[in-house]
Amino acid sequence: MGKVIKDEKIAQEMWEHAQDLKATYAQRDADFKEYQRMYLMKWPDNLYAIPDPAVKPTISPTARDKVDGAVRLLLSQQPIFHVNSFSTNDKDKIESIETSLSRWWEQAGVINRRPIHYNMMLSMVLYDETHTAITPIRDYAEKNKKDKRIKRFAEKTPILFESWNPMNGYPEFDTFGLCFYYRESQDSWSNVLRKYKDILGEKYGSYSNKRYGNATISIAYDLDYFAVWIDRDNILLEEHELPAIPIDVTFGNGSNFFEKPEDQRQPMLYSLLRSKLWDRDNMLLTVIYTQMFALGLTPIMVYRSASGDPLDLQMDNSHGYSLATLKQNESLDIITNKGILPQEMKNVLDQTKDLIDSSTIYGTAFGEKYPGTMTFSEASLLAQSARLPLIAPQRMGGFGISSVIELALMTMKENGISFNKNGININAKDIPDDIEVKVSLDVVLPHERLQNITVAKTLVDSGFASMEWAQNNVLGITNTEQMKKNVLEDQISKTLVQQELQNLLTKLAKQQQAEEQAREQAKQQILQQAQVPPEQQAQMPPEQVPTEQSMPEQTPPPTGEQLAQEAVNQLYQNAMPRVMPDQFQDIAKMGLPPQMGGMVPGQTGLNGIPEELL
Repeated sequence: MGKVIKDEKIAQEMWEHAQDLKATYAQRDADFKEYQRMYLMKWPDNLYAIPDPAVKPTISPTARDKVDGAVRLLLSQQPIFHVNSFSTNDKDKIESIETSLSRWWEQAGVINRRPIHYNMMLSMVLYDETHTAITPIRDYAEKNKKDKRIKRFAEKTPILFESWNPMNGYPEFDTFGLCFYYRESQDSWSNVLRKYKDILGEKYGSYSNKRYGNATISIAYDLDYFAVWIDRDNILLEEHELPAIPIDVTFGNGSNFFEKPEDQRQPMLYSLLRSKLWDRDNMLLTVIYTQMFALGLTPIMVYRSASGDPLDLQMDNSHGYSLATLKQNESLDIITNKGILPQEMKNVLDQTKDLIDSSTIYGTAFGEKYPGTMTFSEASLLAQSARLPLIAPQRMGGFGISSVIELALMTMKENGISFNKNGININAKDIPDDIEVKVSLDVVLPHERLQNITVAKTLVDSGFASMEWAQNNVLGITNTEQMKKNVLEDQISKTLVQQELQNLLTKLAKQQQAEEQAREQAKQQILQQAQVPPEQQAQMPPEQVPTEQSMPEQTPPPTGEQLAQEAVNQLYQNAMPRVMPDQFQDIAKMGLPPQMGGMVPGQTGLNGIPEELL
């Protein structure tokens, strides 16, 4: 928290600046409301003042489907964090931060009840910009010491991330970035009083009776100050003492080449808004379905009479259906539904759909049926080309997450905030001054993952790329050093298990051999005794006289399956630390050393390992 000051002049100047800035965004706000209307499928009944009350507007889901489909693709894979620094060669510290970021981002999303980048990607696709605020969670904890929820969340993340709706935000930039930010939003009075009770001071009494309804909360940042207003009443002005405004604003597909804010944003629905294609789609669907219902429920009937008498039908409904009685030379014809939709209208509807697809993103990008029949390669190529409109939101969405994380890390460094909980290990002193975070938002489908594995292997085997490069750029593996350690440990564990298995099989084979020798010796001894002459047997005690019953039982020697099973059972009981049960399966599939192949009688399966163990 910064130093609270009392200066009505500064507060008033910030307020006037904020209102002037908001005025320049008037058309952008109007456009944003239209984008939101399209996404929420709100087409007013009186939009085109249709006089017939029988006509009920039919709302096209196309705009929402395009946005949701694009967002799902952008969320198809978790953000991949890459950390760089030119001021340190300590890879362990860098990789420790890198490993912690994924866990941190996941834990921070728990507080928002959804992944943080979900709202960010929705905002990027729908509005072409994201607004994300960061606040050290300890600031909330200090102001709300009795709130157990905040204490619990403080165990999950050091920074609170909030993705704000750009409709409420008004950023101002100079050459070096964000220099002023104003936000105006609605909140319930109960939340307002809970959040700002400690700073309302003597004004709290005048607000304490407001328990219902909403209040307008306005906040503003410049490079030095932070201010808060409740219903235009300034309640806080402080020197925030932050290295930067704690809000990241990232744009997507637009360009600052254009002067006006509404022209600098070009989200996915931009063309539909400017061309009115979505409204035209709604009108066409409304006309089509109105006509179909009208003709389908109340078919048109043509009455013919040779005499020219007026229509006078006698209807009989006693049979469970309507029966019309006609006079002589009278006929009643019904125009069926066949051909109720003119071909020209079908053509216009198809053309409208094509225009919407070409102006936004083709449905084949997110699983819609491919036109006609095509090969797997053709379908894959079509899906990839259909996703071209996602390049800008994909890259800029990743850039937005990068900017937010860098801002959060620098805030931790400046405020001496370290966090070592829940798999997150970030120490303020270990954060380099020049830390650089890059985030990849790969749009990868299942079949493309298999392709990437093949590509990575081909590049490495052919010598065109290193394993580390392929891991980073093709497979999306960031913490390569930790991966090397894990692979090495896994290999060592498997080698130890294999050696132990070999030793046990050798021991069991020797044991088997010794037992067979002992049985053979006992057998020979009994046979020798059985050859004693009868006169000598007469002089022997009865219990020493050899009989068939005194012959040792001839048990068959253990098979290879039994030996291998016993060895594996002993391995399970004496397994080394870090050796998981599923690794025994891997060892079995690797097979025994060649020198062990002839030591196990009755081989089955792989090198004597029973089939059921493979």
